[in-house]
Amino acid sequence: MFFLIVNTVLLIAGCFLDSTSALYIFTPLFAPVALQLGIHPIHLGVVMIVNLAIGLFTPPVGVNLYVACGIGDIKIEEISKGIVPCLLAELVVLLLVTYIPSLSLMFAGA
Repeated sequence: MFFLIVNTVLLIAGCFLDSTSALYIFTPLFAPVALQLGIHPIHLGVVMIVNLAIGLFTPPVGVNLYVACGIGDIKIEEISKGIVPCLLAELVVLLLVTYIPSLSLMFAGA
């Protein structure tokens, strides 16, 4: 239930805030609760970063969308339609990383 709340809050925040600001705001809120629930800090960090990475290309403030529009010389509406398959794949990855902790802890030696 905790990760459902974390994912929802960070996906919404990622649409409007850049990653650094969101991390500064939400890490002090989520980290103590996660530690009390027995969640590994690296697992929480990976889930937070994946959430905020999705926000980098999610409208209305998707910074990477505007960069891609400038490079490709296309409109934001065109590129927003093209990211739907990528967004769905990222959401699947987010669910896997969130609910299978060994995926995020595999390379951490934890």
